[in-house]
Amino acid sequence: MNSDIQNWKKLLEAISLERDEEINFHRNEIKELSPQEREKRGRAILDLKANHGGFVLGERTLTDFIKKNNTKQDRTDIRRGDVIRISKMDDPEKEIALGTVWSISKKISIATDSKFPIDKKCLYRIDLAANDITYKRMESAMEKFYENVGPGRRTREKIFKKENRWARFSKKITEPEYLNESQKKAWEIGLKTAEISFIHGPPGTGKTTVATHIACSAANERKDHVLICAPSNTAIDNIAFKLLEFKNKKFLRIGHPARMDQELEKYSLDYKLANTEDRQIIKLRTEAKLAAQELQEIKHPGRSLIRGLSDEEIISLGKRKANTRGLRKNQIKILQNWVYSKKKNNSKFEKLHEEEDKFKDKKIKEARIVLATCSTCGSEVLENHNFDLCILDEASQAPVPLALIPMLISGKTILVGDGKQLSPVVKNREAIKLGLKNTLFEHVEKEKPSNGKMLKIQYRMRDKILSFPNSKWYKNKIKSAEKVFKYKNTLKRGSPIGQSEITAIDTNGLFKENLTKEDHSWKNLQEVQYIAKIIGYLEKEKIKLSNIGVISPYKAQAKELKKISKDIEVHTVDGFQGREKDLIIISLVRSNKNKNIGFLSDEKRLNVSLTRAKKHLVVIGDRNTFSENKIFNELWQFIEKNGNCIKLKK
Repeated sequence: MNSDIQNWKKLLEAISLERDEEINFHRNEIKELSPQEREKRGRAILDLKANHGGFVLGERTLTDFIKKNNTKQDRTDIRRGDVIRISKMDDPEKEIALGTVWSISKKISIATDSKFPIDKKCLYRIDLAANDITYKRMESAMEKFYENVGPGRRTREKIFKKENRWARFSKKITEPEYLNESQKKAWEIGLKTAEISFIHGPPGTGKTTVATHIACSAANERKDHVLICAPSNTAIDNIAFKLLEFKNKKFLRIGHPARMDQELEKYSLDYKLANTEDRQIIKLRTEAKLAAQELQEIKHPGRSLIRGLSDEEIISLGKRKANTRGLRKNQIKILQNWVYSKKKNNSKFEKLHEEEDKFKDKKIKEARIVLATCSTCGSEVLENHNFDLCILDEASQAPVPLALIPMLISGKTILVGDGKQLSPVVKNREAIKLGLKNTLFEHVEKEKPSNGKMLKIQYRMRDKILSFPNSKWYKNKIKSAEKVFKYKNTLKRGSPIGQSEITAIDTNGLFKENLTKEDHSWKNLQEVQYIAKIIGYLEKEKIKLSNIGVISPYKAQAKELKKISKDIEVHTVDGFQGREKDLIIISLVRSNKNKNIGFLSDEKRLNVSLTRAKKHLVVIGDRNTFSENKIFNELWQFIEKNGNCIKLKK
């Protein structure tokens, strides 16, 4: 047994610390900042009028919010799928409801599990909030993991025993076309997995393609019940689109519809339930709706009439048919009718929910491939299901407790990821010390190297763009496919940044960095203006702006860069994971005499940034600021030797 089995017990404490960190961040801001300051920081929208907006998929209640002056909220970090809290403007610390952003434009629609009373005289606010559910599910997974029987014990054995069992590979399974040798071996290892294995997929090597082929082969030919999961909804959606690309539509997407791509809604469990032709469910929905209308028509008797009586006591009083406890017979009759109507309403909805739960279970069992986030795998919808095979994509971004959630409901597990790229996001420093940033992928790759395969042919970037990350992080094991050598230049002769595949622009201390108060994030407006000039030139040369991507490590800088053009994709490093563009511009932002570069020293984040470009990579920053960092010095020297270096003149 590995020492990690004892160390992992500390993860329960780490989960608690990280949850408190996230919850307290928002709670403290709401308490300490003025409403206008929080709105300025993009984490609240104020002065909203509310109206009931009907129902959406999953019978969720929709509430529509509009600014009192009917204007659109231009600057906000609140997006579709975000968890938000609703409160009144005059009492922001009192939470009315938690909901999910269904859509956001001039009108902001929020989906909640139940309806809440709207006060037409009041103005409301919505605030970004922490999602406590994922933390609870991680805690539950850790507790099950250490149980001496059942899934917990089996999962521990899979992870910690020295050698794992392997299944025989059936030659009857059709080998997918167009896979290279390392992909074929990874596909075969995946199908031979009897307990646990991994696929290491460096940038552009097709790890999602291989994972999808494994899922299709296991589900269609071996008739496995396959679960595909990932830490994020974006990663799950990418696999869903890959399945559609493979002409495989027999999958089921589970999760909140607002958090998935709208094109995939029709493959979701909620959509299938909302559009079912099941006669029993349709009948019960009609009956439940009528019961709800009947209850609504009966005026609530009021607390003064109820006098603390329970429903059973009211029914008992009604049977006596006499004045009692200061209540007249007609008053008792009113109470009795209200109780009977309420019980009828509750009974109808209970029966409806029972039938809907049966429908959901049936659909999950019928689907050969089920897709969900790791967190959703711990929900009531999936907790009683068992899968033959679990494929965990982006496993190198899932903390151990998150990875355990889907493992506990699965027989075999394949971990797919790249430990050289982004790690799990953990904010609490003590939680990091306790190991919450560690991943199961890295553990298995280190402790069981023979249990996996590294993909070695990349199809994304030109060889010169690949060269530096390949030598720095992948021991030059990655080779380029023939197609990348046939790429034509996007940049034309006379371009102010040249035509090279890799270009570094030294801003030479000319541009100044600034720390923003609202975001506590760095930006460099002169660097933004310089990038705007480059993009202006590219636009004049008829280069499609949709083929250009701009990456900045800092959120504040990304916000400023987005103002250049709506046609250019701009993200932080995290937002560009898994993405690619013909031309990538990296804005390093930092420029100071102290040579302080903050978290830019994180090599994993740099690796992601450098491996997004297909044809041209442009790095812009102050070389002197980065001169004391070994990796950046090596990068600059590499570009000097193999690409194009431009130094701005003072």
